[in-house]
Amino acid sequence: KTPEVQAALSLVAEGIVGIANWSEEAVEKLLHQAEAGQELSHGKLNQPLRIAVTGCKVGAGIFETICLLGKEKTKSRINRALELAGDA
Repeated sequence: KTPEVQAALSLVAEGIVGIANWSEEAVEKLLHQAEAGQELSHGKLNQPLRIAVTGCKVGAGIFETICLLGKEKTKSRINRALELAGDA
C-alpha cells in the first residue's frame, strides 16, 4: 500500500485504544480522521483495514467487525499487517 495508507493505518492502530466510548460510530469517526489526516479520500482505508484485521477482502461491515474484535486484538492485527507490508 501507499505510504499514506500505511501512515493512516498506524494512526488507527494507535488511536483505537484511546476510544473511551467503544462503538461502531467511534471507530468510524477515527477512520475518517485518519483518512483526513493523510489526505485520503473518504473510505480509502476500508479495504486495507479489512484485510489487516480479518485477512479477507470481503466480510461483515468493517466497523462492526472491529467492535467485535475489540481494541487490543484490532491494534495487534493492524500492527502485524504493517510489519508484513514493511517486509514486502
